[in-house]
Amino acid sequence: MDKQSIMTHYGALYFFMPAVQWVVNEHGVIVDMNDYAGASLGYDRVELIGAPFQTIFHPDDWASLAHLLPQPADEAVRTFTARTVHKTGKLCAVRVHMRWKTLNDTPFLLVSCSDMTAETHAERLLAEQTHILKQIAKHEPLDAILTSIAKAAEALRPPAVCSILLADDNGRRLYHGAAPSLPSAYIEAMNGIEIGPQSGSCGAAAYQKEVVIASNVANDPRWTSYAQFALAHGLRACWSMPILSSSGHVLGTLAFYYPTEREPEPEDMEIMSALSSLASLAMEHEGTRKALEENRRLYDSLFHYHYDELTGLPNRRRFLQLAKAMLPKLKETKQHGAILYIDLDGFQYINDSFGHHIGDELLQQTAARLRERVHPHGIAAHMSGDEFIVLLAPVAGHQEASAIAEDLLALIAQPFPLAEQTIFITASIGIALFDGEQANADTAIRQADMAAMEAKRKGKNSYCLYEEALQHQRLPNVFLLADLHQTVKQNMDGFVLLYQPIVDVRTKAVSAMETLIRWHHPSKGIVPPSDFIPLAEETGLIIPIGEWTIRQACRQHERWRRQGFIPVRMAVNVSVKELHHPQFAARVEAILAETNMRPSWLELEITETIAIYQEATILANLRRLKEMGVRLSIDDFGTGYSSLAYLKQLDIDTVKIDRTFIADCPHSHYGSIITSTIISLARHLGMNVVAEGVEREEQLEYLREKGCQEAQGYLFRPPMPADEAAGLLARSIERRT
Repeated sequence: MDKQSIMTHYGALYFFMPAVQWVVNEHGVIVDMNDYAGASLGYDRVELIGAPFQTIFHPDDWASLAHLLPQPADEAVRTFTARTVHKTGKLCAVRVHMRWKTLNDTPFLLVSCSDMTAETHAERLLAEQTHILKQIAKHEPLDAILTSIAKAAEALRPPAVCSILLADDNGRRLYHGAAPSLPSAYIEAMNGIEIGPQSGSCGAAAYQKEVVIASNVANDPRWTSYAQFALAHGLRACWSMPILSSSGHVLGTLAFYYPTEREPEPEDMEIMSALSSLASLAMEHEGTRKALEENRRLYDSLFHYHYDELTGLPNRRRFLQLAKAMLPKLKETKQHGAILYIDLDGFQYINDSFGHHIGDELLQQTAARLRERVHPHGIAAHMSGDEFIVLLAPVAGHQEASAIAEDLLALIAQPFPLAEQTIFITASIGIALFDGEQANADTAIRQADMAAMEAKRKGKNSYCLYEEALQHQRLPNVFLLADLHQTVKQNMDGFVLLYQPIVDVRTKAVSAMETLIRWHHPSKGIVPPSDFIPLAEETGLIIPIGEWTIRQACRQHERWRRQGFIPVRMAVNVSVKELHHPQFAARVEAILAETNMRPSWLELEITETIAIYQEATILANLRRLKEMGVRLSIDDFGTGYSSLAYLKQLDIDTVKIDRTFIADCPHSHYGSIITSTIISLARHLGMNVVAEGVEREEQLEYLREKGCQEAQGYLFRPPMPADEAAGLLARSIERRT
């Protein structure tokens, strides 16, 4: 039976089937095609009929398949893959089937094509997933895996630029994880961004736990504070997807940036979902690996259950056992024992300056000295970090315990030869006596610890005997610290800022406002900064408090500026603890961008003790602040150890003379000499000079004669709320006009 005998009247419908069909003559010219073929490439039929068949293929692919065009001896079907070119230029992977057929003695090439886009996309995605899973299985570093994920995203969806940010342990900020193609300046600007609804695509995605699409960052409200950073680097669209743990916690974000405004396609969402899942797997795998390592370490420590691995001394657990075992004997003989709690002074500084390996060697040598000195009349143990403890039993009383403490202070103060360096260190020692009737060794240790803290507070390199009064001094601080934590947790509710003017000595016009923080405690009323700032610095709460203070000061400055007041410098105190944070300068830069405040109007006041810190992090922060245009001021100059020449190397703009030198001027001979010398030297070095604590007109007149530029003190105004400060600024404008 031939084909002609089974043809039906439905044959014409084949032309309308949803499949790409072409008819090509022996010269390689398209002579017919169905509508679906044209639509798949964005053409009408009339545009392609009569065109060379190679028009629809990518040139590189045509070169490899052109040899198939000559008519073969048989009519076999030949199959190959190629890329067709859409009218818009977009490429599409296709599988091509073709065969030659003769009609009325004329050969024609019959061609059909099937779209391979989804298949190719799936294959490429699978290949990338396989590669990344192998990295995870091989326990490669997390940053290498995240970089591979970012590169995979960019390869699968060009011209996308991929970024992965990691959430901190508190779930409050996002930090750089991987971004192989993003400009380093943009990475630095966005590093440490807050998680929140107005923190760009990534901050909002982490906050909402859902995909955030910003097809145009220039007018997206979530990008109001950050669009300038993205647009400066040609980044116009950003889509971000949260990276969630298996339990639903935010681990970070995965983002696609594009150089043009763009909405995502289904394939984009599929790839983002797949890669964010891989990032989640890698992060949780890393967490599991670290947990296993920690468990292994803890297991290993069971072999050293009673002894510190670093120093070889008894650990806290063993020390408590020995102290408790001593109590019955002391009770029987009616003798006393003593606990000496030893805290090394400035150990963290040595760690930061010379490295942890030097710090470890120092602890080992300290342990050896203590062991040799107290044996066989006592026991030395290593509590943790830079803290040691000594048990003396029996001991004649506080005189003998004090004598041994003095001996240990001298012993520790002797030079330590370490790695071709000679290092000096001191200690603070607390002493607590106990007897057999005192059945709680923990209490004696806690008392000795409190005494050591008191010795450190009073100047270090000394010892202190525990007294009941120390307990009463410490308890209020414990409660105050708990309240301070609560205040910070409640978005700083309770903190207020006051402003004290800094005036031009010649004109008395306001040239700056110093920002001063106060705490309105719900039950204690106003808590002086001297009570809560040391607690904040000790616990690290000074970092969020300081950031809040700078932000509020910048916002207030801009409010005054919008009200029409002449801009003045806004001075804010900054602690060394804040400058230790590697992201401090970056956060200041973000605050300036957020508040639209010019950097030159912000002046950060740092203490003179900065001169003894040479940590790379502090110096890098100071350098970056100066590059931004922020001014730096040294507060309370003359009370520390720095020189004006050294401060000039730090590019300090302003020196504030401590109020103790101003108090008796001009009547105090020494105060006047010191003050006039500082003013003269600072001016020769190009620094601005501010005199603090000016309370009398004669002091102001003296400062004017000596060439001091600015002054601050109760002679002008005490610290005051923002509305009163605004009134002063208004009067300052009148004075200038």
